[in-house]
Amino acid sequence: QARASEESHNGVTHEEFIERGVRYEPSPITAYHYQSVASKLIVGEHRVIPHNFIRVADARPYNIRDLAPSDARFKVLVFAGNTPDKAQAARGQALADEMAQLDSFLARFGKGDSAKMYVWSISAAKKQDVNYIDLPPLFRPHCSHVLLDDTDMYARGGYDAYSVDKQEGVIVIVRPNDHVDMVARFERIKDVDAYFACSMTLTWTREGLTCNCG
Repeated sequence: QARASEESHNGVTHEEFIERGVRYEPSPITAYHYQSVASKLIVGEHRVIPHNFIRVADARPYNIRDLAPSDARFKVLVFAGNTPDKAQAARGQALADEMAQLDSFLARFGKGDSAKMYVWSISAAKKQDVNYIDLPPLFRPHCSHVLLDDTDMYARGGYDAYSVDKQEGVIVIVRPNDHVDMVARFERIKDVDAYFACSMTLTWTREGLTCNCG
């Protein structure tokens, strides 16, 4: 039987609650194509499952939902994988280079005072093996935005909880209301660009949501 949340007064767990919550049907603003790379972060159905991670800035555990609360902005969660590994570090740098391009979704919608999104990175490595400055600058817009899935009595197992590969990582796009909108491998960053090009230009018509991305 599922264990009740410590904050629950009626014995309903978080997992049971999200099963009863909102489910978004396939549309221009829900991208299901690569669900298998993070199979427990259900696109269009689940909010980000609460989980504790270690914040690099102070080595303390924080719940991802507290650090990235529901607000008016998208969250780009870069599960960076095994960041000390040279091959994985190269993949991460290639992803950051793509995201830094002038025509990327981040350059178009994530800069300046009117930014509609912000980036968090989560490494699967141990804290003694991670040097904060080894991550691409784009993945560490502020020291408080870098997290570790390290073994700790209060924080561990986040990659497993979300069913994310600890070596290769994944990109997770979270909409302002905390629902997961897209998951993708690093090499599918152009699909993330296309997703935002569409979702940021939607209008309502008699037929429903219409993408104006051209």
